[in-house]
Order: sequence, then C-alpha cells, then structure tokens
Amino acid sequence: MFTELGTQLNFSIAYHPHTDGQTEQVNQVVEDMLRAYVMQEPTKWEDYLHLVEFVYNNGYHTSLQMSPFEVLYGWKCHTPSSWGGPEDKLMLGPKMLKEMEDMVKRVRPI
Repeated sequence: MFTELGTQLNFSIAYHPHTDGQTEQVNQVVEDMLRAYVMQEPTKWEDYLHLVEFVYNNGYHTSLQMSPFEVLYGWKCHTPSSWGGPEDKLMLGPKMLKEMEDMVKRVRPI
C-alpha cells in the first residue's frame, strides 16, 4: 500500500529516533525548554510539560512563518502578555511563569 502511495516508512526506537532531522530538532528544542523549567527540581519535569507544550505551540516557527497554533486554528493565540500594550510584555521571571501557570490551569482541567 505504501509503495503504491509513493511513501516510505521510517521506523525508530526509543533511544535512537533517527526518522528525520525535523523530529530530532523538535525533540531537542522541547528537551532544552523543559530543562530550563526544571533546572532547580529535575524530578518535577512532568509538572511543567503542559507549559512547554503551550510555549512551543505558540512560538514562531521560521519553517511555517507562523506558530503551530496559528496553523491549526487560523488565528494567533492571545495570552495575557499580548492583551495590553508593550509594557505588559516586560513581565519577566517567576511572576510571568506564575500567571501563565494560572491561565493554563483555568483553561485545562486537572
């Protein structure tokens, strides 16, 4: 069936995901982002996975010329930091992280 469709299956295993360069690049980016979140408490990575997913899906991707969220839904995701003027975008560090966590918890039932 795959030959008739002109496609090729590339299998991977858990510790050698060499299916394509794009998958490896995405995995590396997600791993780096997650590592930044859990630097102080490495065993708490599962608690931050939803935030990394949110940030990744709302980040600008040069290959897409937009964010994955925008590709999927057709509009940009509006977050609290994008609702106001430029001064609202200057929130940094734990305060911004706390606000984003609160927003995700309100939107995503636990």
